[in-house]
Amino acid sequence: MSKGLPFWRLIKELTLLGYFTSEGGIKASFEYVQIPGKLENIKLKPGQKSYAY
Repeated sequence: MSKGLPFWRLIKELTLLGYFTSEGGIKASFEYVQIPGKLENIKLKPGQKSYAY
């Protein structure tokens, strides 16, 4: 028995990596801001996408 990463954890991480590095995953999960403004903390409205790029 190997002492490495459990199989289910590896599959979960690879699935999330594949989703968030695909065009569909990025467009569905994040809101793109073409010209970013100043950095400020905002409260998200229910159902609003968060953005990270």
